[in-house]
Amino acid sequence: MTKKILIIIALMLSAPLGEWAVMRAQSTLIGDYPETDTLNVQRPRRTKAQGYRIQVYSGINGRKSKMEAQQKGELVHTLFPELSVYCHYKAPRWVCRVGDFPTIDVARRYYNAMRRSPLFNECQLVKSQVLLPIKEQDPDYTLP
Repeated sequence: MTKKILIIIALMLSAPLGEWAVMRAQSTLIGDYPETDTLNVQRPRRTKAQGYRIQVYSGINGRKSKMEAQQKGELVHTLFPELSVYCHYKAPRWVCRVGDFPTIDVARRYYNAMRRSPLFNECQLVKSQVLLPIKEQDPDYTLP
C-alpha cells in the first residue's frame, strides 16, 4: 500500500501542473476528450444541506500554499475518486476539503482511513454546508 502511495506522489511531483494543463488543452483542441461536451450530460440534482467535510490541507496565503492545496486535492482524488474535492481561498489561508457527507458517521469512516495514511497527517473533520443528492421518486434510493 505504501509503495503505491509513494509511486502516486512521485508521478504527481514529476509532472508540473502547467505541462498537464497544456497537454489537456491540446488534447481538447484535437478532440481526444469526448466527455468535454458537457451540454448533453445528465447531472444528478443536488441540494445544499448542513453536513461534514474532511479538511486535508490548510496553509497560509501564498502561491506555494495554493499549489500544495491543489496537490493534496489531486492526491485525494487519486486515492478516493468517489469524493468531491474543494480547494479554495478562505481568508487568510488556502484550504482543501473533501467529501459531501450527510452525517458524521459516514465522514468518520473516510477520516479514519485517511488518518491511517502518513500522507494526510493534518486532516480533520469540519462541519460545513455540503451538496447532497435530492431524493428521487425511487423508494430504494439511499445516500452515498
